[in-house]
Amino acid sequence: EEFEDLDSLVINASDLFPEGSIQLHGIKTMGLDRIDDHILDAASIVCAAKSTLEPVFLQVIEGQTKLLRPVDNVVYEDGMGLSGWVDGRRVLIGNRELLENHSIPLPSREYETRFLRDRREVVYLATSGEISAMFVISYNPNSAMADELNKLMDHGMFLVVETSDPNITEEKICAAYKFPADQLKLLPARFHSLYRDLTAEKPRASSKIGYVGGSRTMIRAILDCSVIKRCISQPVPVQIIALLLGYALVALFTLMGNLSMISIAHVLLYQLLWGALVMILPNMKRL
Repeated sequence: EEFEDLDSLVINASDLFPEGSIQLHGIKTMGLDRIDDHILDAASIVCAAKSTLEPVFLQVIEGQTKLLRPVDNVVYEDGMGLSGWVDGRRVLIGNRELLENHSIPLPSREYETRFLRDRREVVYLATSGEISAMFVISYNPNSAMADELNKLMDHGMFLVVETSDPNITEEKICAAYKFPADQLKLLPARFHSLYRDLTAEKPRASSKIGYVGGSRTMIRAILDCSVIKRCISQPVPVQIIALLLGYALVALFTLMGNLSMISIAHVLLYQLLWGALVMILPNMKRL
């Protein structure tokens, strides 16, 4: 009753594109010195923001999380990317619009287009007002999540996605998962902190539904509530019809003076037939 009429769910983009779904195809450096330091700055910000790009940058630094540096004032700018400060340096990780918004010189679009074949995307890294590197990546859908999203779509529910990756757009999600655009929305950046506060781990909390796993399991649990409620409510009209018809038959035989024709066997057979129908109806569609 609490969840069966839910009309929307909020999930993180990392559930749509988990580790292994985002592939790094190459890094194009821009001639700056100490590029390793710049990449380490970017990895520190991406990891602090819990971005879907975190596995990509951890791959670049070979998983050496102990090398990550303290960061300050990490901000996601809607549809553009992340910005933050590392050791007094302003670091930007995002698309062209992010760098243009911060008045950083960019290569031509023709140059960028050379790297966009086969549905690939680019992510720019800029440090202290200059471009440091360009990452060429691609996004692949997760088959297990695709199955759950299909069920979500069939139920007519809305999907709200929290992301700090500018390449994960509504268009990309729709194309990757064949999800209808009118049932999808990206969570605006101004709600990110509230979402993370609400979904943060707590030592103790009350719960009306429990599940083990990530958002894929949560979607299944929520949808099962709707299915279970339907399985409970569908037989009710059948039971009412059986009850009324039973009273009508008894009344009819009573008026006809043939009540003796209704034997124990007839009553049991009547109950058995209607009981079978009540059992079959909610199980015509599996959970």
